[in-house]
Amino acid sequence: MDLFLSITPVGICMLDERGELVDFSKFPMDPEGAAKRLHLVKSGEAIEELRDLVSRWIGSIGTLYLESSSLRDLVLREFPGINAKVAPNMDPFVLFRRRKREFMASISGIKEEELQNLLIDISLSLARIQIKEELSRKDLLIMKAVDYLDHLNKSLNILMPAVREWFSIYMPELDSIVEDHELFVRAAMTIAENGGEDDLLRAGLPKEIANRISEAMKKTLGIGVREEIRDVISVLSELFKTREKVEKYIERLMRDVAPNLSDVAGPLLGARLITMAGGLEKLAQLPASTIQILGAHKAIFLHMTKGTKPPKHGILFQAKEVKTAPRKLRGKIARLLATKISIAARIDVYGSDRSVGRKLREEIDERLAKLKGG
Repeated sequence: MDLFLSITPVGICMLDERGELVDFSKFPMDPEGAAKRLHLVKSGEAIEELRDLVSRWIGSIGTLYLESSSLRDLVLREFPGINAKVAPNMDPFVLFRRRKREFMASISGIKEEELQNLLIDISLSLARIQIKEELSRKDLLIMKAVDYLDHLNKSLNILMPAVREWFSIYMPELDSIVEDHELFVRAAMTIAENGGEDDLLRAGLPKEIANRISEAMKKTLGIGVREEIRDVISVLSELFKTREKVEKYIERLMRDVAPNLSDVAGPLLGARLITMAGGLEKLAQLPASTIQILGAHKAIFLHMTKGTKPPKHGILFQAKEVKTAPRKLRGKIARLLATKISIAARIDVYGSDRSVGRKLREEIDERLAKLKGG
């Protein structure tokens, strides 16, 4: 016997050659349960309703016709010996689609006029599931990019002290003039290429530092720059450029995935918070008090085991508002930021307004002005 299998929002239907319903396997009648089953099938995963329905007819099936190749592949994985073909435009499917609402009302056991509301609710639930899945994929991209950025920073922090010491043979004064590692590499590259003050400025060094380097170059006791150190500096310069590219990539992802969190915390800090929480949705589920001390594992451990003071902040110390604040205000500012971050993350996950973050940012700035003004 040739049979035809069709998936509907309320269950799976088995049809005969006339397009008549001969059997069905019903989904749960709550919208979320039905949406989960639809999503699993669309993702190529088997569900009990499908297994049960096909199993009941396995001995009678000559050819089982299906409406999509993905559904055929799913059936063949579960029932390797079955003869399954894709034929969405065969008459039984066409006839079934004309009476689909009638059949769905029969399967679900509700009136046809009430069916519309159920279908809308199932569609909304399915959309939410798909959005969450899309978010989780982008979450993973953010977390992997942050992990790569951290490894890159660790590598640079390990290499730079040795490079500074090595370059001091050629110009010992540079180490004390330029504290920032990236600016040091830019300056060293310019010096290695016999550049002057104008070249240092074009390389992005502040005017005062460029002037001091230029003066030091006239009096330096160092020897001429050799090719070996020039090559090392060139490699480090590329690493810093790579870091900048990764940071911009993270910023683009964050503006897409978590625009409100980006406005409140900044894209890079927001990405680190997502990484520490294990995902945007997990961050949105955390209370503000936990977000405030996220990343302060060592301080929390010491507080729990040795009775030291509890931490006032964790990774939020990286926020310029906290880092540059007087010590006595840091706890209050971290708490303020954590509260707004919690709201922003929840809206990014569960809401649709991409502009709330700007309003939250304004509220933060107003509150900061009051705190600093006493």
